[in-house]
Amino acid sequence: MPPKEAAAAPAAGGGGDKAAKAREKKEKKLLEQQMNDSQAKCEEGRVLLEPEGKAAQPNYNKAILAFDAAIELFPDNAVACTYRGTCNKETGRSEQAIEDFSRAFALDPQNINALEGRAACHESMLQFDKAISDYTSIIEIHADNDHAYNMRGICRLRKKPPGLLLKSADFGAVINDFNSAIRLNENNYYAMANLGKAYEDQHMFKEAIAEYSRALEVKDDYNYAVFRRGCAALSFVERAIQEREQVPKVNMDDLSPDEVIEHEIKQEASGKQIQAQLESAVADFTRVINPEEREKELTAVIHRGTCYMYMNEFMKAEEEFRFASKSIDAAELPHAALVQQALKTKNQVLYNRRERERLKQAAPK
Repeated sequence: MPPKEAAAAPAAGGGGDKAAKAREKKEKKLLEQQMNDSQAKCEEGRVLLEPEGKAAQPNYNKAILAFDAAIELFPDNAVACTYRGTCNKETGRSEQAIEDFSRAFALDPQNINALEGRAACHESMLQFDKAISDYTSIIEIHADNDHAYNMRGICRLRKKPPGLLLKSADFGAVINDFNSAIRLNENNYYAMANLGKAYEDQHMFKEAIAEYSRALEVKDDYNYAVFRRGCAALSFVERAIQEREQVPKVNMDDLSPDEVIEHEIKQEASGKQIQAQLESAVADFTRVINPEEREKELTAVIHRGTCYMYMNEFMKAEEEFRFASKSIDAAELPHAALVQQALKTKNQVLYNRRERERLKQAAPK
């Protein structure tokens, strides 16, 4: 029979287990408190970003301090990291924002907001490949995200050097992105207009006009689509005129009677098409120009004047060009010198067309 002292002794490690459990419980409670305090700070920052009232403005600097405190209390707070990234993005601190968004995404690999914010920062820094990669990641997480398709298409389009056409494969990827966005959301007029711009940049003006018109069927006051449709129509006209002028003049005496008729029909049809596009462009440019604040839409004013010039409405064209020339300095355009040079060229073309029309009218019948 063992001694009584041995029988009464506690199990080995029993006291240690109780102490460990007590410590674990205390640490868990402390962590929960830190998480709750962090969340409270996060909510405080969110309120600063989304103030109530019509004239209320987000206070990004104070919000950042709140999110700093939230992250200090609980470093794994992905929501606070995302919000702080948004504050940094909106205040122009793109590199800091990217760090915040990357940290948030690492903590939460399903965090679409962090990916969208980081992609927007990359785009603002002209890092289009990185932005495309982020939008692709969003699509991989949520295949029905029409916004991500639309934005990826924009980045692919913006990658293109100005003045150059996209290669066939790259153009196809852009078109697929915008069409995917529209397929997922049939009311995504942004994607429709962006698709129009993609076609316009490729000099596919009829297709561009159709897409801008489709966007306007969804939102008829979308001025960007109105203006761009006018630009596409004017570009169509200028190309058609250039092609007509480059074609060798036909000697009617060399044609058979049927060929003469066919030639005249084609010329008439081409003329009617050009006239219709010019009238459409004038209507679009007029829609975006406030008659009382024409100087705010000088590009549209100049384009409308160009349309009038091709329509042989020379007095209207001259008035538009004169107004634009006088208003350039007041409008503080970023490329005022280039615009003045373009106006000088247009005034010369206007003079030449007016003289040609005068000689034509004066020629014996």
